[in-house]
Amino acid sequence: MYNYELHAVTCFVFLLYLQTCHQGQLRPGLGHPNQSEALARLCSEEETRHTALLREIATHSNATREGELECVRGFVEELSETTRKLLTLFDALTSDSDIALGGELELTLHTIPDSGNLDISTLPRNQLQK
Repeated sequence: MYNYELHAVTCFVFLLYLQTCHQGQLRPGLGHPNQSEALARLCSEEETRHTALLREIATHSNATREGELECVRGFVEELSETTRKLLTLFDALTSDSDIALGGELELTLHTIPDSGNLDISTLPRNQLQK
C-alpha cells in the first residue's frame, strides 16, 4: 500500500467516526427553539467534517492519478527501450533475400502491391511464388 493510500484510509476512518458521533448527538430535543444554538453548532461541525471529507477525496484522487502517471511513464520508457533494442537486433539479422548464391551480398527490395482492389487471380504466376 502506498503512503498516500494509508493516509487516505486513516483520514476516511476518522471522518466516518466523526459522522457516527454527530449522528449519536442528534436527538428530538434539538428541535426545540431553546436548543437552536446546540443544533447550529452540531450542523457546523458536520459541515466542517463534510468539507474535510471532500478535500481528502480530492487529495486522494490527485495522488492516485499521479501514481498512475508515474507507473505509465515507467512502462512507456521500458517499452520504448525494449522496442529500440529489438529493432537494433532485427537490423543486424540477415534474411534469405539478402544473400545470393556465390557468396555476394545482394540487397533486394520487395515491393508489396497496393492491396486496394487487388484480385489475386490477376497477379502473374511468378509474383505469387515469391
